[in-house]
Amino acid sequence: FDYIGEIVSGEEAVQREANYASSRQPPFMFNITLPAPGLGLEVCKGRVYKATSSVLCTVDCTKKGNVARLVNHSCSPNLVVLPHFHGHNACPRLQVFSTKDIQAGEELLMDYHSGARSEELTQRVPCHCGSPECRGWVY
Repeated sequence: FDYIGEIVSGEEAVQREANYASSRQPPFMFNITLPAPGLGLEVCKGRVYKATSSVLCTVDCTKKGNVARLVNHSCSPNLVVLPHFHGHNACPRLQVFSTKDIQAGEELLMDYHSGARSEELTQRVPCHCGSPECRGWVY
Protein backbone atom coordinates (compact mmCIF):
# COMPACT_ATOMS: atom_id res chain seq x y z
CA PHE A 1 0.00 0.00 0.00
CA ASP A 2 1.04 3.64 -0.36
CA TYR A 3 1.82 6.25 2.30
CA ILE A 4 -0.59 8.91 1.00
CA GLY A 5 -0.84 12.57 1.88
CA GLU A 6 -0.40 16.10 0.59
CA ILE A 7 2.90 16.72 -1.16
CA VAL A 8 4.39 19.98 0.10
CA SER A 9 7.76 21.73 -0.10
CA GLY A 10 10.26 21.53 2.74
CA GLU A 11 9.54 25.15 3.67
CA GLU A 12 5.78 24.51 3.78
CA ALA A 13 6.39 21.41 5.91
CA VAL A 14 8.35 23.44 8.48
CA GLN A 15 5.53 25.99 8.66
CA ARG A 16 2.88 23.27 8.98
CA GLU A 17 4.84 21.48 11.68
CA ALA A 18 5.00 24.71 13.71
CA ASN A 19 1.24 25.20 13.24
CA TYR A 20 0.55 21.62 14.31
CA ALA A 21 2.77 22.05 17.38
CA SER A 22 1.03 25.28 18.43
CA SER A 23 -2.35 23.54 18.19
CA ARG A 24 -0.96 20.41 19.93
CA GLN A 25 -1.78 18.24 16.91
CA PRO A 26 0.80 15.51 16.25
CA PRO A 27 2.17 15.69 12.69
CA PHE A 28 2.12 12.69 10.35
CA MET A 29 4.81 13.67 7.86
CA PHE A 30 7.51 11.98 5.83
CA ASN A 31 10.43 14.10 4.63
CA ILE A 32 12.08 12.82 1.49
CA THR A 33 15.63 14.11 1.61
CA LEU A 34 18.58 14.07 -0.70
CA PRO A 35 21.47 12.46 1.18
CA ALA A 36 25.18 13.15 1.06
CA PRO A 37 26.83 12.29 -2.29
CA GLY A 38 27.27 8.57 -2.85
CA LEU A 39 24.37 7.49 -0.62
CA GLY A 40 20.89 6.36 -1.57
CA LEU A 41 17.68 8.33 -1.07
CA GLU A 42 16.63 8.47 2.58
CA VAL A 43 13.05 8.66 3.76
CA CYS A 44 12.31 9.66 7.31
CA LYS A 45 9.20 10.36 9.34
CA GLY A 46 9.32 13.74 11.00
CA ARG A 47 11.65 16.71 10.54
CA VAL A 48 14.91 15.56 12.09
CA TYR A 49 17.74 16.91 9.93
CA LYS A 50 19.73 20.09 10.39
CA ALA A 51 18.95 22.97 8.02
CA THR A 52 21.83 21.82 5.80
CA SER A 53 19.88 18.80 4.61
CA SER A 54 18.24 18.98 1.20
CA VAL A 55 14.53 18.21 1.49
CA LEU A 56 13.15 17.18 -1.88
CA CYS A 57 9.55 17.25 -0.67
CA THR A 58 7.40 16.22 2.26
CA VAL A 59 4.34 13.99 2.32
CA ASP A 60 1.97 15.37 4.95
CA CYS A 61 -0.93 13.09 5.82
CA THR A 62 -1.83 14.83 9.06
CA LYS A 63 -5.19 16.01 7.71
CA LYS A 64 -5.42 14.25 4.35
CA GLY A 65 -4.03 10.74 4.12
CA ASN A 66 -4.70 7.07 4.61
CA VAL A 67 -4.28 4.37 7.22
CA ALA A 68 -0.48 4.25 6.70
CA ARG A 69 -0.13 7.24 9.03
CA LEU A 70 -1.40 5.08 11.89
CA VAL A 71 1.29 2.39 11.59
CA ASN A 72 3.33 2.41 14.80
CA HIS A 73 7.11 2.59 15.14
CA SER A 74 9.35 -0.30 16.13
CA CYS A 75 13.12 -0.75 16.02
CA SER A 76 12.25 -4.27 14.74
CA PRO A 77 9.74 -3.46 11.98
CA ASN A 78 7.90 -5.83 9.69
CA LEU A 79 7.27 -3.09 7.09
CA VAL A 80 9.55 -0.81 5.10
CA VAL A 81 8.71 2.38 3.19
CA LEU A 82 10.41 2.71 -0.18
CA PRO A 83 10.31 5.64 -2.61
CA HIS A 84 9.13 4.89 -6.14
CA PHE A 85 9.90 7.54 -8.74
CA HIS A 86 7.52 7.56 -11.67
CA GLY A 87 7.02 9.87 -14.61
CA HIS A 88 8.39 13.37 -14.30
CA ASN A 89 7.25 13.96 -10.73
CA ALA A 90 9.95 15.34 -8.45
CA CYS A 91 8.47 13.64 -5.39
CA PRO A 92 8.21 9.85 -5.43
CA ARG A 93 5.30 7.70 -4.29
CA LEU A 94 6.00 6.22 -0.87
CA GLN A 95 5.14 2.54 -0.97
CA VAL A 96 4.91 0.28 2.09
CA PHE A 97 6.12 -3.32 1.78
CA SER A 98 6.39 -6.18 4.24
CA THR A 99 9.85 -7.41 5.14
CA LYS A 100 8.62 -10.84 6.25
CA ASP A 101 5.51 -12.98 6.35
CA ILE A 102 2.96 -11.31 8.61
CA GLN A 103 0.51 -13.46 10.53
CA ALA A 104 -3.18 -12.61 10.94
CA GLY A 105 -3.56 -10.35 13.97
CA GLU A 106 0.13 -9.36 14.01
CA GLU A 107 0.70 -5.63 14.43
CA LEU A 108 2.08 -3.77 11.40
CA LEU A 109 5.21 -1.82 12.37
CA MET A 110 7.66 0.47 10.57
CA ASP A 111 10.92 2.07 11.67
CA TYR A 112 10.57 5.86 11.58
CA HIS A 113 14.36 6.24 11.73
CA SER A 114 15.96 7.37 8.49
CA GLY A 115 19.44 5.99 8.96
CA ALA A 116 20.87 9.38 9.92
CA ARG A 117 23.68 9.27 12.47
CA SER A 118 22.58 10.41 15.92
CA GLU A 119 24.84 13.49 15.79
CA GLU A 120 22.98 14.68 12.65
CA LEU A 121 19.65 14.81 14.47
CA THR A 122 18.36 18.13 15.77
CA GLN A 123 16.20 16.34 18.32
CA ARG A 124 15.81 12.87 19.72
CA VAL A 125 12.44 11.31 20.43
CA PRO A 126 12.70 8.53 23.04
CA CYS A 127 11.64 5.06 21.90
CA HIS A 128 9.52 2.73 24.02
CA CYS A 129 8.91 -0.02 21.44
CA GLY A 130 10.12 -2.80 23.74
CA SER A 131 12.01 -4.58 20.96
CA PRO A 132 15.20 -6.44 21.95
CA GLU A 133 16.89 -4.35 19.21
CA CYS A 134 15.54 -1.04 20.57
CA ARG A 135 18.14 1.72 20.11
CA GLY A 136 16.45 3.93 22.75
CA TRP A 137 15.29 6.68 20.36
CA VAL A 138 12.96 6.85 17.38
CA TYR A 139 14.66 9.69 15.49
